Amino acid sequence: MSIIDRTEGNESPNHCYIVTGSIGPEFEPLLFATHTLAKKYAQHIVKYGKANDVFPPFVPVIETRHKADMNRFTIHNKIPE
Repeated sequence: MSIIDRTEGNESPNHCYIVTGSIGPEFEPLLFATHTLAKKYAQHIVKYGKANDVFPPFVPVIETRHKADMNRFTIHNKIPE
């Protein structure tokens, strides 16, 4: 299982980061304030999938979104528990 990162490490105060992909009903796509938080969430998804022997495996995707375009969604500043 892996994480697809389409951000190319682009950290900017004008961007947020969305985690999407084949993440099953257990997880939903979320927006994060930083790339680091998005990556931690994606790693958590992969870890959960491995621990529970999920098939097909979860493949989270991290993408950049401009904050101004995403005003209708909550941007998280921590990983949901």
